[in-house]
Amino acid sequence: TYATHSRYTDSNGNTRTQTHYHRNPGGCDGPGGNRGRKTNAPVRLGQSGTDGTFTIRIGERLGPYQNRYDLRLGGFELASRHPLVLPNAFEFGARVACTNIQVTNAGGMPTPSRQRAVVAIRDRTDVYIEPDRELSSFTRRYMPLTEGQGATTDGDLGFDVRMPSIRDMREDIDPFEHVATLHLEATQLGPENGVAGGATVFQRKYEHFQESDEGVQLTFGFPVANTTGLCGMNTLGLGETGLISFQVSNTSPRALGGKEGRQVGVQIYRDLKPEYESAKDAFSYMDSDKQQVDIEADINSLYRGHTEFFDSLAPKSTMTTQRYIQITNGAKAYSRIGFQAEILLQNIASADMGDPEFSVVQRRHLEIVTEPAFVLNDKSSIVLVTSRATTEAQYDAWSELFSRMHVEWGCYPVSRYGSLSPEFIFKDGYSLKRAFSGKLVVVLNDAFPSVGESKEGHTIKPVDLLQNGCMAQASGFDSSTRWLIVNTSKEEEEVLLDPTIQSTESVLAMEQFDSISEYKAYVTEQIEETNPDFTLNLQCFCIPKNTQFKALEKKGQDLCKWLNKMEPLRQHRVHIWADPTDKSRRGLAVRHGYSRNHNTCVVINTSRVNKSMCLAAAEAMSPECLVRCFAAVIKNGKEGFVMEALKDAATTGFLWGVANLVDSNDEDLGSPMLEAWHDDSEIKAMVTERKSGTPHKDLLDIGARLACIADSNDLRLRAPFSARHKIRKKLVTSVDRLLHNWGIKGRLLKEAKKALNSEVRKYITLTRGKNRVRAHQRWRKGLFFLCSHNNQEKYGSSDLHYKISSVRLMNLIGRTATKAESMRFSKPMSMMMTPKEFQSRQEKAAQKRAEAVLVSEKVEQSKSNYLVKDWELL
Repeated sequence: TYATHSRYTDSNGNTRTQTHYHRNPGGCDGPGGNRGRKTNAPVRLGQSGTDGTFTIRIGERLGPYQNRYDLRLGGFELASRHPLVLPNAFEFGARVACTNIQVTNAGGMPTPSRQRAVVAIRDRTDVYIEPDRELSSFTRRYMPLTEGQGATTDGDLGFDVRMPSIRDMREDIDPFEHVATLHLEATQLGPENGVAGGATVFQRKYEHFQESDEGVQLTFGFPVANTTGLCGMNTLGLGETGLISFQVSNTSPRALGGKEGRQVGVQIYRDLKPEYESAKDAFSYMDSDKQQVDIEADINSLYRGHTEFFDSLAPKSTMTTQRYIQITNGAKAYSRIGFQAEILLQNIASADMGDPEFSVVQRRHLEIVTEPAFVLNDKSSIVLVTSRATTEAQYDAWSELFSRMHVEWGCYPVSRYGSLSPEFIFKDGYSLKRAFSGKLVVVLNDAFPSVGESKEGHTIKPVDLLQNGCMAQASGFDSSTRWLIVNTSKEEEEVLLDPTIQSTESVLAMEQFDSISEYKAYVTEQIEETNPDFTLNLQCFCIPKNTQFKALEKKGQDLCKWLNKMEPLRQHRVHIWADPTDKSRRGLAVRHGYSRNHNTCVVINTSRVNKSMCLAAAEAMSPECLVRCFAAVIKNGKEGFVMEALKDAATTGFLWGVANLVDSNDEDLGSPMLEAWHDDSEIKAMVTERKSGTPHKDLLDIGARLACIADSNDLRLRAPFSARHKIRKKLVTSVDRLLHNWGIKGRLLKEAKKALNSEVRKYITLTRGKNRVRAHQRWRKGLFFLCSHNNQEKYGSSDLHYKISSVRLMNLIGRTATKAESMRFSKPMSMMMTPKEFQSRQEKAAQKRAEAVLVSEKVEQSKSNYLVKDWELL
């Protein structure tokens, strides 16, 4: 819309203006124009303007200033009447003063002339620092600090070091020290105008008053300390006397005790924890004059047991208290006696008081276990290896089990003697090898503290002291020694199975062969001439023509397969070895390992003494010992689950013997379990006594089991001249002769065999879903299950136990052990080891040997220091 104007003259001759309004809506927009070209000119920053300025002015005359005033801590001094030796170290309970506090103005303008700043100890700076809030330190009024100027504040600060509650800590603690950090802070005050104590309306904290956020490091401690613990024998036998020793050292620069110093005392009392109550009457506590002293404690009193104060304790000196502990002859094995020692120190606040007050400043603890001494008894069948970790309940449970099995047994406390080496010699002159010969050694493999260590200290397990394992070929013990390792782990089983790892020198000292073929010829000759399943203990080092690593690895694997074929019941170890002094000298080191036919160890993964443990003990026995135990239980009155465990162990033992015969195809190998039943005189005498009557029920049950195993279906249907046919014929003949001698035959035997077969087939049907035509091939495995720990209906436990080199072998070569339909539950172990693996095993073995030697040395040293041998002569 727009307007136009025109002029005209009217009839009167006057000029007038006329406005005309127009409206034009316009047409459509035209097309857009072309876009312009992009510029290539570089873009640059423009020139910076001049910096702005910030200044502070006070009124018209003061200023300008670049920044405000800012106080910083220049330093201060700490002073106390009770310092310790180290710098900035003070006693608990001491009063510490902060003096000569220096402050500096690090700002750009003077501090206010009429306003002060106050310096204080920061709140909650440390749990043991208790500031004195009545003390304050101020800058001076009317003395402003210019830029960079320093001054000393008026007034000192102070704090008290709180006393810790030592009795609320552990029963055994090292000298207690606490490292604290002291922080000071400053606050600018406003005009005080008569306000007391600086409580002005305006207040501002100086954020960077103390340059370092770490503050000043302080150390709090006590002037007396015990660094060696309450020393004494950790184990004592019945009637034995031991010395206990407790040292107290003055670590301060001032004398303690006497007329002028603070009093220091030591009190020793019996620990009142429940686990020590059963042995409260099992010992006598005596002073140096052999006079008995009462050390029973009043738990609600500061003073407990027997308290002794020192006359004087010079700076940097040590005093020792020595007393005697005698175990009574009526003490129970593996009862525990706890002794608590405490250092008493007179409080600083009561130093000038007539009636001094004391505080406990350190505690030490000693636990003595009453362990029986080992007594050599050729009539005993079992040796129980115990340690400090064995409890009274464990010991009683094993004693009850052996009593129910009617076997004589002895106890060998390994923590008392410090060794499980076969060369260990008792004071009577016989060796541990001699002591364990012909016995079942039950090792309670619970970790126990090393000598001189507290319960929380370094621990060791009994199997760690078996430097060469427990298999007869490498252990050094007699071949008649059997082992039951209680409460093991997979890693420990590997150590038990592992033959002695050879050092570099011993590898070079092995019998050497110039080629693998030469070595194979030698092994073949040995197998043909001797019985290799037990007598051969061969270590060799053979050098193939191609010594490249890949080629050696392939040749080693082929050699493992060949050895498995030649000696199917034996484990073999093959590793690539390289001379560290000559890298080009490489070859295969071979060790012939353990035979499944001569297994001397059973392991179980629990420590509970129950039916399953009874079965494990029976399985670990030698066949001769098991048969004697069987006869003793019948003669003295059978114990239900004990008899079942003995029969089941005899059954699985015979099953393994048959499996070894079948897998080796060697009918001359023999069955030790079957031979033991033939040779036992007590069984023969028992049969003679019942000649006129029916055979004993349990003897009939054993006879039926032996007969069924010897004539099991999977041993039949073979060519008449095959090895398996000969094995079956030999077993059946031997069992028939045994049953004839026992007077078991006819209807009774037939019914017993029928009942056993029915039970096994019932299990096979239950587990397989139906009684298949070829189920008879699994008959021996079914019987093995029913007579093993897997039968939870009978043994009520899922505890796993097995013969260590037979049933469950460790997977050390990356493949699992195979299980076949026959009794070959697992292949004998054959493995390849790389040089790195071999070196690692060498290092672990060396560490283990060193640790075992150290334990033995510590035990002997402890006996030398603390065992009183001639008490009556003192």
